Amino acid sequence: ALGVCAVLFFLCAANAATDHPATNTGVLPSEKPSGPAPARPREILAEVGIGPAELEKLQHTESILQQSDSRSVVLQILYRLAGMPLRNLEYWEAENSEADTRQHDNPLSIGKTISVSGRVSQIDAIALNDEDRARFGKKFVYRCQLSIATSKGPRRAILFVSVAPSQLPRGEPIDAACGALAIYLGIGKETTDLLLVADRLAWYPETLLGDLQMDLSLLENIQNSKPLRGEEYEAFYQMLAAAKRTAGGELVRRAYNQLVHETGRLEEQQRKFKGPISPLNEDERIEEALLQTQLEYMRKNASHPFVPLVEYPDRFNGELIMLRGTAYRIVKVRINEPEIRKRFGIDHYYQIDMRVNLEHKVKLVTSRTVEGETEKIREEKIVTQHPATFCALSLPPNMPIGDHLLEPIRVAGFYFKNWQYQTAEMRGDRAAERTAPMLIGREPVWDVRKPSEIEKYGGFIVGILFLLILLGIWGVVWWTGRRDVAFGKKMRQASGGDASPTFESKSDVDQNPLFPIENQDVAPPGVDGENNA
Repeated sequence: ALGVCAVLFFLCAANAATDHPATNTGVLPSEKPSGPAPARPREILAEVGIGPAELEKLQHTESILQQSDSRSVVLQILYRLAGMPLRNLEYWEAENSEADTRQHDNPLSIGKTISVSGRVSQIDAIALNDEDRARFGKKFVYRCQLSIATSKGPRRAILFVSVAPSQLPRGEPIDAACGALAIYLGIGKETTDLLLVADRLAWYPETLLGDLQMDLSLLENIQNSKPLRGEEYEAFYQMLAAAKRTAGGELVRRAYNQLVHETGRLEEQQRKFKGPISPLNEDERIEEALLQTQLEYMRKNASHPFVPLVEYPDRFNGELIMLRGTAYRIVKVRINEPEIRKRFGIDHYYQIDMRVNLEHKVKLVTSRTVEGETEKIREEKIVTQHPATFCALSLPPNMPIGDHLLEPIRVAGFYFKNWQYQTAEMRGDRAAERTAPMLIGREPVWDVRKPSEIEKYGGFIVGILFLLILLGIWGVVWWTGRRDVAFGKKMRQASGGDASPTFESKSDVDQNPLFPIENQDVAPPGVDGENNA
């Protein structure tokens, strides 16, 4: 009974454009093949005067960030690490031998890239002075106390980073799963703690994505309702790799169980409105009606409500979502960059553009500017469908690829962002733009019922039966024709064969009339016109 919901999607002028992306081959631009292997981190540091001798001095410093010389070395390393692509660090981490990187006490490992994982027990934010802020472009450096796994068992470590997860508290005891790609600086002589420097501290919370070893702190860089940015590519690939680590059908099962739990929670909220005896006010009636609409939508479609994904995207980044809709475009996107293929073992993905029915009518408010004028024209229309994008690692067997499709699908994936893309429609001299939720998962569910064995051969059986019926009709006609010919022949033989028929003469008829006629001279009725009707 909501009629037209008051929810307004304040989108850009191009939101009224068509859903079809224009010339993009995928949500990410085409990857360019890389050249030679990237420079080693140790070589990059040596170019700015940071060699083994400078790194060794840090091992004899008790409070590294308190002394200007050691603080300057750490800040220079952090500054250089911020400019090194994460894929390059991981490339050299994989190149390093087990003996050099896992013992953590080998002098030859100093200055090399290693991968560490464990638990963080405290994060302290160290404020920089004005001179260092202006020089290195950061206000804080974070000192993280870790317990990491090594070949000799758990070891304490001090990790200096430029970026730490904002959701983890500062300056107080914590216990969270973490990891980092770090530069190994050696072992503190006073504390025997491992000394490490990394650009960021990866965070693996107790969620499905955290269990799949995706760094959830990367989602803090996501900007919803904006085009994909270079800063978001790492999060995109890590989420795609996390989906790859799931079993077949696992995301669908988990999303369905989550949907059942969410339905129960909404039903509990709905029961609150049936308890009070006093009548509901206007806001309560709207809330109750909205709950009823969402529950009916979830039960009917076995999918999460769609409107909140567009209205409040910041609430859903990284959440597992299931949607049901119609795929109208499927494109295979190849990943050509060797380091990405090697890191994640992924050489392609599929971009599926789909339309999803909304749980209620929505008023779409857009604005556009006419060429040559500065004032924007406001436009409103009622919509019942909305586009969505699903990036999948694979497709069901025999599922078609291309444009102008109408394939019913269900998708279960992680909500990446509400992204903005260009459509095929032009607005003046620019391509129109639109936003749509983007999910990343393993494979869509193709809602096409498989034919049974009888249905597979049904056409063949019907065709055979049709031919048998035609043969039967022809046989009946042929047999009936033969009987008619035989009957006619017998009749001719009984009447004298082929002799010509004889006719009685008129005199015989007059002498032996079958019907005697009386008063033959009387004129028949109607001759004189008296009996005409």
